[in-house]
Amino acid sequence: MYITYIDQDKMQKVTCSTNIITERNIAYAERENGSLISLAEEARELLKKGVNSKYTTYYKKKSNGQKRQINVPDDELKAFMRKVVKTFTAMSGFMWPDNMYAYIEGRGIKQHAELHKNAAVIIRMDIKSFFDNCTFKFVTESMKEVYPFCLMDWNLLEPIVKACMLKGRLAQGAPTSAILSNIAMIPFVTHANNWTKAKTITLGLAPRGKYFKMTKGTRRKATSIVAKRIIFSMYADDIIISTNIKAPFGENAWKTIRIIQKLLNWYTPLQVNPRKTKYVDIRRKGGAWVTGLMVNKEHNVTVGREKKEKLKATIFSFLADCKNGKPWDEHRVRQMMGTVSYIRHIEPEFVDMIIQKYNQKLNIDYHEQIKNIIYS
Repeated sequence: MYITYIDQDKMQKVTCSTNIITERNIAYAERENGSLISLAEEARELLKKGVNSKYTTYYKKKSNGQKRQINVPDDELKAFMRKVVKTFTAMSGFMWPDNMYAYIEGRGIKQHAELHKNAAVIIRMDIKSFFDNCTFKFVTESMKEVYPFCLMDWNLLEPIVKACMLKGRLAQGAPTSAILSNIAMIPFVTHANNWTKAKTITLGLAPRGKYFKMTKGTRRKATSIVAKRIIFSMYADDIIISTNIKAPFGENAWKTIRIIQKLLNWYTPLQVNPRKTKYVDIRRKGGAWVTGLMVNKEHNVTVGREKKEKLKATIFSFLADCKNGKPWDEHRVRQMMGTVSYIRHIEPEFVDMIIQKYNQKLNIDYHEQIKNIIYS
């Protein structure tokens, strides 16, 4: 089974595959069966009604001009799914692996990007049709290997998972798709992370600037020691691999990509989209995008220059219009506030500096104008 636990000796989280089952593991799983009884009954009732007919389909335009299909469940099914999410995430002994970042409380795109901020090179990979390829068979086969689900009563779990599917697949737009897809990816994530950890070595830097592998015989000759650390992480359908040394990792980048694809083939039915696979030398390119945020060569996480320029223009325009007696309507102000809140979460100092700068330049208070429009 695949289990995540806290190693008390090293005081760190460990995710591994093991055949050892303790009495505590069994006790936790048996106790959680009780929390599934009412959910399973509710799931069976929903299945009788037909869950496929309880979705409304929308289409959202993507940045490349194509459309993404969004399937939203009705209120009854959505309420059930939220109970499933709450129950699964609160299970005794269940912890997420450290290198998974999507849809997990306390983790997000900022924390994910910061994991790779010291990278010299980044490989970014994208999984094809992620939710659509997370089938009932794939999800359930993975759950039967992931603790605590592997030790629980499958007569209770099966109808619950089945009720969270649209035509036998996870639906993009359903509350449960995130947690079920994350659980399904745990076997792959465990083995991919173990492989990258095995590739971590210590390198010496010779006087002429060439890297070589450290041994007992060469340790004294090195002018400095540099850790070649490879980091693997996953955010939904995005796979990120980075290292803090350009060479010799750059020479093996495509080998790394092939190994990740092999691991996907072994533990999932998923495929990498080769057109979206990117290898970026941060020092040469100036930065790399990681789940919508820029990791730059100064080892900072930023929203990117374009978003910053747009924010500056928006705040200046808002304050200038207010000063000229042309205040914005509430809807437009709330849109601006949403953008400001998002960028402040990533770069709070930048947002505060811009607001203060334009307050002084236009002799008007940003927060006071917001208050007058929203709360007047």
